[in-house]
Amino acid sequence: MERLLCLGILLITVVAKAYAQPVGQLNRENVPRNTVIAPTADARIEKNRNVVYCSSFEMSWYKLRDSIIKSPIQLSRPVEWVNSLNESNNKSVSKEFVCLGVGFARDSVQSKFQSQVFKKFSLSFKPKTSGSPFDICAYSYLNKKVHFFSELDESFSGEKLRFMGDKSVSFFGLKHPWRNPVYRSKLRIFDYRNPNDFIFQIETDNDFDEIYFAKVEPSKTLIETYLTVMKRVKEGHLEYMQDNDNIRIPHIDLNFEKEFQDITGLKLLNRGFEKYTISDATQAINFSLNESGVSLESVSELRVLFAIPEPPVKNLVFDKPFLLVMKEKNQPQPYFLLWIGNSDLMRLVVD
Repeated sequence: MERLLCLGILLITVVAKAYAQPVGQLNRENVPRNTVIAPTADARIEKNRNVVYCSSFEMSWYKLRDSIIKSPIQLSRPVEWVNSLNESNNKSVSKEFVCLGVGFARDSVQSKFQSQVFKKFSLSFKPKTSGSPFDICAYSYLNKKVHFFSELDESFSGEKLRFMGDKSVSFFGLKHPWRNPVYRSKLRIFDYRNPNDFIFQIETDNDFDEIYFAKVEPSKTLIETYLTVMKRVKEGHLEYMQDNDNIRIPHIDLNFEKEFQDITGLKLLNRGFEKYTISDATQAINFSLNESGVSLESVSELRVLFAIPEPPVKNLVFDKPFLLVMKEKNQPQPYFLLWIGNSDLMRLVVD
């Protein structure tokens, strides 16, 4: 009798005030034609395309590989990105933000995983059930709620942001830097070369997460672009925002489920697992980026200015393709990468 292997990969990533629904209740949309959900970070970046990567798929794969198969997973047909998965040992997320479950259906892996998600995140989730006790299931669930250090501006009366000079999109940012010098230090500019080549970081309100916005020329792949960006962060000149500098970042929303059809229906060739076929390999992603505000700033300040030349204004406007990076501070690998190559994931504004 043929036995089934199910990979259920589930994710909620939120950078917002408006929190996402539990995964089981998502109203998922079709993935836009020019947006790619990539199972690995070495996905190619192509012109005018968005590329989304989250480490949850890799975590589920290596858990299955190491705990059940106990060797690199071999499939009945070569799939290029499977080699990358087999070489991966991605542990980019701390244990408190992720649930992992893998095992045979006969060992109640579904209900155990469901209980784990509820206990850790207070979310009700019902994974897909298996028809045979010999079926193998691997699940992962990643939940991140990350806020900026303080609230950014959302209202820019009469101002428009046109991505690639085309569609007008809604955005958030800062009309001027925060006055409080402690707050201002949370707005960091790395290796500013010109208005179309710089890296910007907004400090978060926790000890775990870092968020970077890199308006740069991309390398061939996501991971190569990420490594180049992080090298520039490490080695490049660090600056802080000046009084006349400004930030404009598009709102970004995505709520998709991706079925990796490249591997569904393929048989396992690993010894002892020859009767197994991959029945499901899916990843659900709910991501939202906006002005994210959780605190109120009220500052009284008296300044006496010395007459020195004003530095040139830096316009940190993300109106062209850019990379969004989410990583934990002590981890070299990111858990989320998003290359924005078009406006499909933005909120369009009617002119």
